[in-house]
Amino acid sequence: MMQDNNMKEERDYYKNLADQFAAEIEGGMAKNEKLIEKVLERDRKIKKLEEKYNHTVERCGRFASRLYKTRGQRREAAQKIKGLIDIQKQNGNYNYNEFMFGMLIGMETAYYSLLGEEAKFTEQPKKWLKDGILNDFVPEVVEGSLDTSS
Repeated sequence: MMQDNNMKEERDYYKNLADQFAAEIEGGMAKNEKLIEKVLERDRKIKKLEEKYNHTVERCGRFASRLYKTRGQRREAAQKIKGLIDIQKQNGNYNYNEFMFGMLIGMETAYYSLLGEEAKFTEQPKKWLKDGILNDFVPEVVEGSLDTSS
């Protein structure tokens, strides 16, 4: 009799444990489903942005073709923009902040649109210079004036 009670208690213990594991697994699956839905939603948004981007590039190309009728005119305009891109790509310009990087991307879009080629965009910097410049700088006040020499 005592043995039967022990077996029943042990069986109940393992059944409860199995029920707990099943509940945890179901909870994890629900979390995974939510994560999957978020990823799918993000992918849908990315696809919409890509479509808008491709449409914009196509429109830029059509506009450039109307504006510059001949291939020579387009190449000449592209070379002028290339000079601006070279300046914008210098350290301290494109990598200073998001706005300056956006200017570079806009210039590259115009350049490749004029050439009628697929754009090869500059990669976004991992860190902006604006976030690191002057963070450690503390001016010293000397005789009532601001000393910036240190």
